[in-house]
Amino acid sequence: MTELVTIKGSKDIIIFHFNTNAAGLEELSQALLAKLESNPGFFTGARYLIEPENGFSGDETAALEEIINNHGMERAVRVAQPKPHKEKPQLSGEKVYAPTVGDSELLYGSLRSGASVSVRGHAIVAGDVNAGAEISASGHIVVMGTCRGIVHAGCLGDRSAFVIAHRLQAIQIRIADLLCAPEEQTLTGKPQIAYCLGDEIAVSDYNSNYYKNLP
Repeated sequence: MTELVTIKGSKDIIIFHFNTNAAGLEELSQALLAKLESNPGFFTGARYLIEPENGFSGDETAALEEIINNHGMERAVRVAQPKPHKEKPQLSGEKVYAPTVGDSELLYGSLRSGASVSVRGHAIVAGDVNAGAEISASGHIVVMGTCRGIVHAGCLGDRSAFVIAHRLQAIQIRIADLLCAPEEQTLTGKPQIAYCLGDEIAVSDYNSNYYKNLP
């Protein structure tokens, strides 16, 4: 199934990419609305950009921005990445956001049963994710202890995201739109990784050949 709208982001900014080769503005607008409404409250207060390579006209961009703004988001200002040893540019009276790749949030301690955490970017848990706890991230999820709860990596539709845990015993693993609910997992004594392999979620040792072939 062709993904019409892809959302990638960090703790500071979210970037919307539209598959203009697969659909027109009306269908893209409907897909955008459905994706935003499937994650209520997740985007509130976030800054965003629409990928300029999509080639929308001014009116088309305004129509998409209206949909996004109605869900509590605010358009960011696109700036060029600063050169080394130079200060980031600033605009008077307005905060400037420069899109970054790989932003992470470190969560200290274990997530107990009943805890529910959502992260924009990659999530690193310095502890366990206990049974009954849930964590979702728009990027990767790394659990330095045992993962027994529910994890959702790439929750905004990124199938390149993965889940890594020292002991991966999650009762439910989601990556983008895919779901895996293993009844029993084999522990090998090594950290394990869950990732998308075609239209399924595969689990293997972190240093396996499967992992080396990931994008």
